[in-house]
Amino acid sequence: MICARCGHPSDAPVGAACPACGHREPAPAWPTAQAQPQWRPQAVIRPELPGASTVLIVSILCATSCCMPAGVLGVLWTEKAKKLWLEGRDAEAEKTLSHAKMMTYGGAAVGLVLGVLVVILQVAVEVMK
Repeated sequence: MICARCGHPSDAPVGAACPACGHREPAPAWPTAQAQPQWRPQAVIRPELPGASTVLIVSILCATSCCMPAGVLGVLWTEKAKKLWLEGRDAEAEKTLSHAKMMTYGGAAVGLVLGVLVVILQVAVEVMK
């Protein structure tokens, strides 16, 4: 610390008297805690992303019955779209939901086509016996 009156350097703590001139430096005034206003952010309630519930249900059905990889990707992308929608990133949410729809309905279509093809082949094998 350097004395404000005489400029003498000293190792004395803040608030102690200067050894050269006896000047006592006042202790710094620390800010006192003031009561802060109790402000709480208001929750914004948004409606659910249109079509997300339908895509989620079809994705789960697709994952369990037709094409598991496409169904799982559909579920993941639908949930990601819901999260983006709640964050207010509408364009990204709609794009992600469209990818989920494409994957889900594409997987369901491929699963149904393969299912019908398997049935046709089984009937053909039974007829040939």
